[in-house]
Amino acid sequence: MLLDLKFSIGTLGMGSAAFIGALYGMNVPNFLEGHNWAFFGLSTFSLGLGVLVCTYGLTKLRRVQRVSMWGEQGRKSNRSWADVDQLPALPGETRTERLKRFEENKKQALKAYEQEQGLSDLRLILKDSNK
Repeated sequence: MLLDLKFSIGTLGMGSAAFIGALYGMNVPNFLEGHNWAFFGLSTFSLGLGVLVCTYGLTKLRRVQRVSMWGEQGRKSNRSWADVDQLPALPGETRTERLKRFEENKKQALKAYEQEQGLSDLRLILKDSNK
């Protein structure tokens, strides 16, 4: 996907350079026809515009690429978003045990919230309607 975006940005740069050449190449009389340096000047301007568009696009792509999923320091962060544990492990605890403990804590928190808000009756009604 990243390579495809780079090719698209390069194509945009070449297209913008070709656009200037296409405008100059039309059969419309203009003031540049009689000048000796017109071809060289327009070619240089077109090449510069193409390089400028490519550089700008690749710079923006690099900036967007640096944004991490969690918004932590971009490229400077050495941690992956998948490395963030939901619950720290206890000594000697396996991953499956930790996940079970996490689910139990989540259920307890939900029950406490329901009791606080008085939503336990609503939950029973919703369970009955789903059957």
